Amino acid sequence: MHRDVVGHPATLLLPVIGNRGARRQTASLHEEVVRLVGIVDDLQTKSRAEADAVHLVRESCDLASVVEMATAAMRAKAFAAGVDLPRS
Repeated sequence: MHRDVVGHPATLLLPVIGNRGARRQTASLHEEVVRLVGIVDDLQTKSRAEADAVHLVRESCDLASVVEMATAAMRAKAFAAGVDLPRS
């Protein structure tokens, strides 16, 4: 379902290739659809968790490596925002 929602605005880009204003508006629409799909996914996950439909398995892990993976995943975005995330 989400691919249909996200894919549709992307197809709108085809007829506006030469029109910069329309292309920007369509690209903005696509970004908003992607953002809203993410919100819907988050709400579905929250709803499932509240309905006990999500079963979590607890296990031991190395917290330092989890933090390093999360930091590495966000490093480029942080850098683009002017934030330097230190490396361990």
